Amino acid sequence: MQPPFLFCIFKQTLYQKFMFNVGIIGGESFDDYEFCQEKCIKCLKKKADSGEPITIFSTGDRFVDQFSKRFHINVKNFYTDWKTYGKMALKKRNYDLIEDCHAFIFFDNGSSDISFLKKIANDKELPIRVYKKNVI
Repeated sequence: MQPPFLFCIFKQTLYQKFMFNVGIIGGESFDDYEFCQEKCIKCLKKKADSGEPITIFSTGDRFVDQFSKRFHINVKNFYTDWKTYGKMALKKRNYDLIEDCHAFIFFDNGSSDISFLKKIANDKELPIRVYKKNVI
């Protein structure tokens, strides 16, 4: 038996209200796990210490999965559904991801996808941290 429709809306609202949702986005070529871990810990320490549950919103980056498993943090992956949405798939995925996010941590590798997400986050006035790996 399915729960009533209003219960589903109430449950979703509670989930959004009592959960800190942080988008951690890095791009496929960003693969320095130690660097990413250090920065994520720095950004999330106060939230974790407060006891507020954290959920990571991700685009499926490997380092995010590794980080969430290591620190037992829930992760919700947002994948690009090219088959259903065609050329609009990337844009739809990004808007879906950002809809319930409270903050973002970006590991910027110059990707246009990351630039697009940063612009949307800025437009929504969400707190963001942007890290770039120093290349020597």
